Amino acid sequence: MNIAKSLLALAAGLATACAAHAGATIAELAPRHTLFAAGVDSVAGARAAFERTTLHDLWKNERVRAFVIATVKESAIDTSDINDVLAEFLDTDDVPLPGGALGFAYFLDEPDRPNADEPFVAHFLFVADYADDANADEAWEAIDDAIERAAARRALERTPSEHAGVEITTIRPDYERLDEMAGREEDDDTPWWERKPTLVERDLPKAFHIARVGGAMIVCTSAMRLHDAIDRLEGVDAGPTLRDNEDYTRALAQLPAGASAHAAFLLRASREAMQGFDDDAVGNILYSAIPGLWMLTDSLGPMMDALGLNELLAASAGLRLDTPDAAAELSYAALVPTKRGALSLLDVPARPFTLPAFVGPDATGVSLMRIDFPAIPRIVREVVMAMPEDERDEMMGQLEFVLQQAEPLLGALGGELMTVERVERPFSADSKRAFYAIPTNEPQTFIHALGMLGQLIGLAPRDFQGNQIWEAEFPPVTVGIGFGHVFIGDTPSVESAMRQAGAADVPTLGAEERFTRAVRSLGREGTFFTYSDTRTAVEYAAWVAANMDSVFLERIRAMGFEREMDPETYDRILRSMRESQPKSLELFPPAEDIVRHLGDTAAEVRPTDDGFAGRWLLLHPQR
Repeated sequence: MNIAKSLLALAAGLATACAAHAGATIAELAPRHTLFAAGVDSVAGARAAFERTTLHDLWKNERVRAFVIATVKESAIDTSDINDVLAEFLDTDDVPLPGGALGFAYFLDEPDRPNADEPFVAHFLFVADYADDANADEAWEAIDDAIERAAARRALERTPSEHAGVEITTIRPDYERLDEMAGREEDDDTPWWERKPTLVERDLPKAFHIARVGGAMIVCTSAMRLHDAIDRLEGVDAGPTLRDNEDYTRALAQLPAGASAHAAFLLRASREAMQGFDDDAVGNILYSAIPGLWMLTDSLGPMMDALGLNELLAASAGLRLDTPDAAAELSYAALVPTKRGALSLLDVPARPFTLPAFVGPDATGVSLMRIDFPAIPRIVREVVMAMPEDERDEMMGQLEFVLQQAEPLLGALGGELMTVERVERPFSADSKRAFYAIPTNEPQTFIHALGMLGQLIGLAPRDFQGNQIWEAEFPPVTVGIGFGHVFIGDTPSVESAMRQAGAADVPTLGAEERFTRAVRSLGREGTFFTYSDTRTAVEYAAWVAANMDSVFLERIRAMGFEREMDPETYDRILRSMRESQPKSLELFPPAEDIVRHLGDTAAEVRPTDDGFAGRWLLLHPQR
C-alpha cells in the first residue's frame, strides 16, 4: 500500500540506526519516561516472515489492494494529501527499507526553550537501523536531496548544526505553504463534516531534527532527546532509557518470545506525566480529546481509583507471523498485578473453552466471558461513593432502587456470558442473528422478575416446549428461561437455542472439525475465548456490499415507523443512507479472492500473576 510504503520509507529516510553501533533499538534510545513505544527488531526478518504467509498472497491480489487503498483514503487516517505533496520532493522507491530495527516512541517533555504557554510538549523519536552502510548511504542521499528540493520551493527551512561531531539537519516545515501546494485552503467551502483539516489546522511538530550516526539515522522533534540518542549510539551514558523502565520490560515479558513487532502503552508513566504538569494545560488537552469530560472533572480521578483502573501499569502487544498455529498471531497483555474494582470482576478461575449443546453447527461466531456477576452492585456502589458528596448523594438516590432490584438477579447468574452469532442462508438484509446465554441455578428468580417487569416494558409471556419465553414487539427482544440458562436475543435465535438444548444427540459446533482445529491452538484454560468463521463473515460482507439498498430498507423497517412515512420522507431517508456509505464498498473484492488466503480466527485471555494475557490467532487456511 502506498501509504504504508511512504511511512516506512520516510521513517527509513528520516530516522537512523546502524549495525556498527550497539543499542540501535527504540528501547535503548528512547527516554525512560516514554508513554508509548513500538518497534520491529528486524525489518528484514519481519518482511521474510510476512512473505511466507498467505497474507502476502492476499496482498498481491490487485482487487484486494485497490479496496484497501480506497478504504484508507475514505477514512480519518487518510494521508493522501500529504503523500501527494511529499511525492513532489521524494520518490519513495528511491529509499530502501532498513534491514535492522525500526522503532517509534512518544513522550512528553519540557520544551527546548522555557515557554509559559506550553509547560510541556509532546515529542516523538523515530529510529531505523539499516544494518548496511550502502543502503544507509542511498537512503540518506534520497532524503537529503528531497530536503534540498523542498527548501528551494520554500516548503521548509533547513538549518545545520552538530552534536559530538555528528551533523544534524533541522527542518521547520512551512505548513501554510504546503497546504497551498496541496490545493488546501482553510476557508474551503466543503461542508465541515466532509472536509479534512489542513496542515495548518493540525497540531503538527514545528521542527524535525535529523541525524546520521555511522550507517544509520534518527529523527526526533526534541533537539535535546536527539542529542541523547546520538550519545547513546556512540556509547555514552545519557541517562535512563526505556529499557530501564520496569513497567516496559515487565509488559513485554508477558508476551511470547519471537515477535516480529511489539508495542507498549505505559499507563503509569502517562498518569505521572499528567500529574507533573500544569493542571490547566493538561485539562485543555483532555477536554479537546474527550468531549464531555469537563462534566466529570472533580469525580474522574476518584472514580478511576474506585474502578481499579489506576492499578493498570501498562498494556502491551506483539505480532508474530508464520507460526506453526497461525498465519498471524497477535499477543496482548495488561500489566496489573493488583486486580481490584472493575478488574476484580474478571479475576475469576480459568476454565476450558467448552461449548454447551445449544450452540448448533450453524453458529458462525461464539465468545465466552467469565465474570463475577454478583459483585457488580458492590463495585457500582464503591464507584458512586468515590464521587464528590453532592454528586454522590444525587447519583445514589437514583441508583439504589435499581441496584436493590438487580442484586437478586445478578446473584442468580452463573459466572459466564456466552454470545452466539449465526448468519442465515440464503443471505438477506437480516441474515445476522445473535443471542446471549447466561447460566443460572435459580430460574424461578428470573421468572418472578420477568413477571413483574413484563407489564412495565411490554414483555408478553408464552410457553415454549415446556419452558417459558417472554417477548417484546419494540424493541424486538426475547428472553427465554430453560435448560439452566437465561437466553436473550431475537425470537428465532432464542427459540433455536432452546430447541437445540432440548434435543438429544444433535450436531453441535463443539464437535465440528473447524472449531476443534481453531481452539486446539489456544491455551487449555482461560476467562475469555472467541471463535469466528472467516468464510461466512467475508461472504456475508461481500453480499452486503453488493446489496446495500436491501440493507437500507431493512434499517428503515427496523426503526419501527416506516408505515408512518410519506413517500417523500421515505425516499429522502433512503437517499441519505446511500450517500453516507463509503464509495470503497463498490470495490469490495469477490469473497473467494479473500477467503482462500485466510483461515478462521480464535482468541483467548487468561489471568496471570502480573495481570492478564491473551492471544488472537488468524489460522492458516485449510487446504
